[in-house]
Amino acid sequence: MKPFAIFISAIFHPLLLPSYGFGVLFFLSNLTIFPTSTDIKCRLWFILFVLTFVVPFFVILVFYFTKKITNLMIANKEERINPFLFTTLLYCFFTSFFLINENLIRFPALGIILTGITLSLAVLTLVTLYWQISAHSIGMSGMLGSTLALQMVYDSNLLLPFFSLIFLTGLVMSMRLYLQAHTPSQVWAGAGVGFFINFFVVLSVAFF
Repeated sequence: MKPFAIFISAIFHPLLLPSYGFGVLFFLSNLTIFPTSTDIKCRLWFILFVLTFVVPFFVILVFYFTKKITNLMIANKEERINPFLFTTLLYCFFTSFFLINENLIRFPALGIILTGITLSLAVLTLVTLYWQISAHSIGMSGMLGSTLALQMVYDSNLLLPFFSLIFLTGLVMSMRLYLQAHTPSQVWAGAGVGFFINFFVVLSVAFF
């Protein structure tokens, strides 16, 4: 059971979740608030993957190889603060780029969704100064909140991804508890933070 729990925690690493989420929105939904050309979608998804996963993960690797953190999951609360802060600053920069770039402002939903993710990271970093809230729960429930908001606003075909996310969020949260990486309160607090921040931020897509 433990190898399975570690596997689930790894493939649903918080840094991978934006890539998964945008992949679903680009290629499995009928939303017209994103580019419609498959070629543009693929290129844009790759850029998002590099910015939201490859670059931050490289920063974490630097922390790991310089022995600032003892493992790539950053299980120790004290070790989390600097990597989380650097990641938040990176996401702030990337989000600003998507909000002001003249080629991307035609699709404000991209920047708004990234804003929700960045705000979640900022709250995660702030709370981590005092308490080891679950980053996995924040990320999974953030996807859940974003998907529900988009479904409500656009009445799109996201119901299947939404119900799948309910199951996957519960699975990831359960695995984090099984590994004793967090207490139940830390997991549920993360779920609440991630869901409500992203739900209400993404609801603002309706105003654009």
